[in-house]
Amino acid sequence: KATATANGKTLVKNAKVRGTEFGFAAIGANSWFPLQVESVAITRTEGSEWEAKQCASPAKAGDLVSVGACPRNGMPNEEAFAWELVPTWQLRHIASGLCAQAESLKVGSRVVLAECARSGDDVRELQEFWNDYSTIRNNPRPIAAGGVHNGDLKLIGNTKGTLSLAKNVSSGSWSEWTYFPNSAQLRNQYQIVEDLGYPLCLQACT
Repeated sequence: KATATANGKTLVKNAKVRGTEFGFAAIGANSWFPLQVESVAITRTEGSEWEAKQCASPAKAGDLVSVGACPRNGMPNEEAFAWELVPTWQLRHIASGLCAQAESLKVGSRVVLAECARSGDDVRELQEFWNDYSTIRNNPRPIAAGGVHNGDLKLIGNTKGTLSLAKNVSSGSWSEWTYFPNSAQLRNQYQIVEDLGYPLCLQACT
């Protein structure tokens, strides 16, 4: 909920703010004239998720990659949610330096963290997650497992927190992602999608 006051007068009190809404507090005027504001303060309410989620232990090779609630307040959490889209189509987890790797290129396969493979390595194809490297920053785009030549097998997230490879999207799932470069997050939404609820991000956190 949100409450706003000006000059000691309450303008808005306990206004409901949906969890899916990320906005701005603005101060303006109803005409063109000089306006001086001497003091502005924003305080948090008790019980709000102000701080980013902390992981129980550092990410390591073999840990499952999943999805979780994206951090609020524009506070990046490199430990869990920050990823680099490498030009070689690998997804590198920034905090650990490890890469996402499919256990196999089959429907239902899970994704784990592993040492980043080099070109020619046997497991390199399992780490290739092809995406539209430029437009994925501006709109939701599919991420294909196994590289560009295997585009029908996609990285699928689910609102229950699971992540796997699949060809079709079921209820509560999605196959398109958006990359937020400022926070290095791979999100399931660019603009709010009511059916998917609160935005979820790719994570490596236990």
